[in-house]
Amino acid sequence: MINENWKKTQEIKSRKGSNKHKHARIHGALDNKTGNQKHSLLFGTWNVRILFKPGAAQNIVKKIKKYKLKIVALQEIRWDDTGTIDIQETTILYGKSNDQRQVGTGFALHKSLIPNIREFEDINPRISLLTMKAHFFDITFINVHAPSEDKPQEEKDDFYVCLDLTLNALPHFHETTNDNGLRLIDFVIGNDLAAKSTMIPHKNIYKGTWMSPDGRYVIQIDHILVSARFKNCIQDIRTMRKADGDSDHYLVKRKIKVKIKKVTRKKGTVVDKYDTAKLNNVNTRKRFKYLMSEKIRRIDTGINNSNDAKWKKIKVTIKVVIESEIGKLKNCKKTMVQRYV
Repeated sequence: MINENWKKTQEIKSRKGSNKHKHARIHGALDNKTGNQKHSLLFGTWNVRILFKPGAAQNIVKKIKKYKLKIVALQEIRWDDTGTIDIQETTILYGKSNDQRQVGTGFALHKSLIPNIREFEDINPRISLLTMKAHFFDITFINVHAPSEDKPQEEKDDFYVCLDLTLNALPHFHETTNDNGLRLIDFVIGNDLAAKSTMIPHKNIYKGTWMSPDGRYVIQIDHILVSARFKNCIQDIRTMRKADGDSDHYLVKRKIKVKIKKVTRKKGTVVDKYDTAKLNNVNTRKRFKYLMSEKIRRIDTGINNSNDAKWKKIKVTIKVVIESEIGKLKNCKKTMVQRYV
């Protein structure tokens, strides 16, 4: 009786294990309801405060590499001019700061994405734009560093006028906000965008992007905005609190489902190789010289023919003689024994 109950128990466990395996395979194919991770692209945004201090850029690149981010929008770079700089496997595209050497935006990209860059545009010290070639469409990243609350009203007005001209879309943000936040809300209400940073379910410690100088407050003021049409491409957003870049802003990590277009390089012209070793034979060399001189002497170049036409006839004749007397070099792969003898 005990043996029969034991056998029934084992059969039930076996059925459960079999069903569980099938269930896991189905969800594995769907990649846990988030789609195929093969085409996911990790990107982020980071207010780095300042990059002209010695070693600051190298440290930022090191942290970006640690979190495996392919594209990071950078704010407050504070470099003098527009340009690019290569650091290890990362390329930084940066815009110009203002006259007081403040603000300045740009992007840090992994070198594997450089062939996919369609355009980088430094619109002004607070706005820059990066367009990448994807599989079916182009992706445009708009890097924005909005004026803080204490900035003059005129500067804020100019910023949002320029942003409105650059973009054409944005969403709702927080229940509680200040005048600067209300301006942003007014800007986005009439447009078709989504602030995904306010939609992904995470604990509050992974939502805050800026810490007050006294360390008492952590609030969410850095956002990545995406067109509502493609809002489902954003799979995850969270703050990386351990990323230390000597800034009061945290690194914000995003995962986007997108397939980057594979850029193929054009193949060069194939050059024929001939077996010139045959010319080491005296008889072959004499015959080759004789036939070559005779064939070229008999070419009817014509008085009225252009130089290009004459050269074409000579080139064809030379090629015919070479192929008939010498022949093309055969690609004979050496065996392992031949290589090491």
